Amino acid sequence: MKNNVDFFFHFSDFTLNENLYPLKRHSSFYYIVRGVYYFTRSFVYSLIYGNYKYKEINSVKGKILFFCLSLNNRRALSSVMDKFDKQDYHLLLDVEVPELTLKRVYIKSLIYIIPILIRFLKYKGKEKRIYGYGLPLILRSPGYFFTIGDFIKKMSPKCVFFSNDHVDCARMALWHCNNLNIKSLYIQHASVANYYPALQFSYAFLDGVESFHKYTDIHKDGTSKTVILGACRFDYMKPKIINQKEAFINTIGVAVNMIDDYNHIEALCKFILNISPAYKIVIRTHPGMLHFEHFKFENANIEYTSAYDETPFDFLNRIGILIANDSSIHLDALMARVPSIMYSLSKSGFSDQYSYVAQGLVKYAKDEDELKCMLSGHSLKMVSTDIAQFFNAAYDKEYEGNCSTIVANFLKRGFDEEYLQSLGLDIKSAKLV
Repeated sequence: MKNNVDFFFHFSDFTLNENLYPLKRHSSFYYIVRGVYYFTRSFVYSLIYGNYKYKEINSVKGKILFFCLSLNNRRALSSVMDKFDKQDYHLLLDVEVPELTLKRVYIKSLIYIIPILIRFLKYKGKEKRIYGYGLPLILRSPGYFFTIGDFIKKMSPKCVFFSNDHVDCARMALWHCNNLNIKSLYIQHASVANYYPALQFSYAFLDGVESFHKYTDIHKDGTSKTVILGACRFDYMKPKIINQKEAFINTIGVAVNMIDDYNHIEALCKFILNISPAYKIVIRTHPGMLHFEHFKFENANIEYTSAYDETPFDFLNRIGILIANDSSIHLDALMARVPSIMYSLSKSGFSDQYSYVAQGLVKYAKDEDELKCMLSGHSLKMVSTDIAQFFNAAYDKEYEGNCSTIVANFLKRGFDEEYLQSLGLDIKSAKLV
């Protein structure tokens, strides 16, 4: 399988899903030149700054490896990590750290460049557009695949814990875990859509029934033993929730991410402030928006913050209403007991990939008139407990705030399934039935 270049395209097929990127059509020549240019630029960087030898291998053997690819991934896993002594686990913070030796990644990818480009030329239509856009990622996929595999094999961890099931490096690491018979566990770092990959971890602890259906209604090849537990990433919120938020009713949070359009965001802010001068706006950007030009927004009524400045809960706990596009932060808002409104901020218009609107979790304002009505009337109500538990099984239950403790105890007890069953938690199959 490793000699088949289709294998390396496979690991990127989610990241390059056209649901995520409105891709323009270009010629094959354009895609190849662009892909080789970005690969070469990164390769030169790795030769100057990268390492070739692995680091810290001996300190990881027999420990839990937490595989984190982003700030949000790390925050999701931190509640579980906190339940262990530091000598019991190793945290892999990012795929770009010296432990994964960038120099080795790009050197190992070199011999696959021509076969990958030849295979790319055979794609047509939508696949050509998607894979063409992602060629810089695909060209370095062989190097990451072999380097991650070597790293995990040399480390020989007790198990590998993921909070991302779809980014290419996470999927590569999971492939190697399964190939080496190393146990793997997964918790969600955010809500999921119905085009996410099949669950192929040893154990998957899902947010709720909604997530379980999205995985199992589509895929026939899921292999995980699956537990509908609730979201570990919300545990830290429970003791801090402010139930009386009248003091913040005129503070509107606007959460934005990479799919949102700058002009749409600016227009929304102007519209809100035109409704009432009493409103204050707090704009919060996604971790991936490092170059957001917030200085163009900030004034006496508009404040800027980012995922690096504060946690989602700290942001939500100082606003009265949340406005966001199709984003998983709506579920965070529900857990923080903050009403939210979905409002399109992208050029592509309305989307509901997480089914929040379809399932009644959040109200959608299709235009400025509806948005003004929702804001001015302060008529937004929290959803029913049944809807909330459909998305987060722990919501308003006795163990809410302790999901990570349950997962940690499961690990400490040696993957004790009877322990989970004693808590009334069923272990389900992730296969389509």
